[in-house]
Amino acid sequence: MSGKQNDNPEEKDFTLERRVKIIDLLEKDGHVKVINLSAKFGVSEVTIRNDLAQLEEKGLLVRTRGGGMRTQRVAIDYQLNEKAKRYLKEKQAIGKAAAQLINENDTIILDSGTTTQELTKELKNVKNLTIITNALNIAGQFVNDEDTKIIMLGGLLRH
Repeated sequence: MSGKQNDNPEEKDFTLERRVKIIDLLEKDGHVKVINLSAKFGVSEVTIRNDLAQLEEKGLLVRTRGGGMRTQRVAIDYQLNEKAKRYLKEKQAIGKAAAQLINENDTIILDSGTTTQELTKELKNVKNLTIITNALNIAGQFVNDEDTKIIMLGGLLRH
């Protein structure tokens, strides 16, 4: 045994659970305070500061004086092909449900995105559909579909 504090598997599990709960609190409240976390989890402020430092190192929070705050996720923008893989089953379910609301001869507006792209896969059999979109990935789904009219910002898509 090396004598390190974290050699105990139970202690490692407790540390991991505590850090997950800290992340949950950050998601809920947007910020946490060392003194409150210390009291909540019954550990020293030094332990909490170490937890926050580890979470900051992983990019899960930003340290502040006396605590930490949720990172601004707006800066994270995955490539389209990566976004398409995230929560794929949920996106497919949303696409199927939304497609049931669309009828023949309807005109719809579809923004860019991978969830709306899943919706387009469900619209192949809808006749005389007009889609207004700003997204090439959406318009591209209908390039060979003469029965669907695509209106794009800047003009009409020519099949």
